[in-house]
Amino acid sequence: MIVGFAERTRGLLPYTFEALGFTMQVQSFEVTGHGRLRMRDKGIRKKVDGTQESIQCQQVARILGRKFAEIGDRVTIYTTLGIRP
Repeated sequence: MIVGFAERTRGLLPYTFEALGFTMQVQSFEVTGHGRLRMRDKGIRKKVDGTQESIQCQQVARILGRKFAEIGDRVTIYTTLGIRP
């Protein structure tokens, strides 16, 4: 069990909704018939900058996002994060 994970996750919801709203507005991705998000070819360019710590966090998030995309199974992803689906 990850202590405080649920509270931290809820705290990120406003930022997540804002990011999804922005990416939908600029048409960076589409929602498939199965409810999955598919990036379009001309998405938003990602620039890694900031402090050394934030750059490292962004790099790890990029790798983790790619790995979770390869898995494609939400139950496995939730279990990896210590969440019971």
